[in-house]
Amino acid sequence: MISEVSIITGVPELVILESRKNPICEIRQLYWKLMREHGYFYQEIARLSGKRNHATIILGIRHIDGIIKTDKQMAQLWEQIKKIENGRKIKCFDKRQCEKI
Repeated sequence: MISEVSIITGVPELVILESRKNPICEIRQLYWKLMREHGYFYQEIARLSGKRNHATIILGIRHIDGIIKTDKQMAQLWEQIKKIENGRKIKCFDKRQCEKI
């Protein structure tokens, strides 16, 4: 799903997963929200996103939910992203983490 989010936003996958700049963080949080809506557990999302713990994912999703409610552009972007199907094409930040799934 990260590939599809990357295509929709025009932001490379590794930048989505690594950048700490605000607009990119919000794209990453949309990605987490998408994964959660497709049935991934918080810990699984954290593992697939790098070295974040599940609390980071919970707070990030809460944060982006608030932004979606108040920011029309972010709401429109979410509408596009949430159409991504769950093909369970998992791309991991750390290949060692993929082996655990």
